[in-house]
Amino acid sequence: MEIKTTIDLAKAYRIGPWAWPGGYPLYPIFSDGEMGCWKCFKENYRNIADAVRDPSDATGFRVVALDIHWEGEDSCCGHCSARLPSAYGEVDA
Repeated sequence: MEIKTTIDLAKAYRIGPWAWPGGYPLYPIFSDGEMGCWKCFKENYRNIADAVRDPSDATGFRVVALDIHWEGEDSCCGHCSARLPSAYGEVDA
């Protein structure tokens, strides 16, 4: 889900951390390409909304999408370094 406006951001927030159908984990994607955890998304929602309103904001809080990390190694939150598991785990060699 692409996030261009605060309305899009509010919709993403209401969707929550799980995709429906399927129950896959959803993560916010920041403008610098980092993924975030839902704890940071909730705690920094006001800063994120301000950054979405003003794309020139250089705070690093602008969320541009909500996406699923399908497979591969676990990632980590770009703000707090929390572990972000992929939906299907690591790719077999």
